[in-house]
Amino acid sequence: MEQLTKYEKARIVGARALQLAMGAPMFVKTSKQDLENIRYSTVEIAKRELEKDLIPIGIRRPLPERIENEDLFNVEDAEEAPQEAEKE
Repeated sequence: MEQLTKYEKARIVGARALQLAMGAPMFVKTSKQDLENIRYSTVEIAKRELEKDLIPIGIRRPLPERIENEDLFNVEDAEEAPQEAEKE
């Protein structure tokens, strides 16, 4: 499983719990005793599915747009810029 932020985890678990509450099938095998212990909580079932990487939900992370006229470089590689002549 790729590293997820706590916000992504919360969003995934919430979305999957809603799907389970609406009647979607579970992807994790659980016994009747386990279901009774967690009181048939869709959130707990979704957490277990997330732990086992069984949830088929993708994450789209928007990346910042690249600025066209800007050069990126390491500070160590940079030379000191020549000082401009003072304006009179």
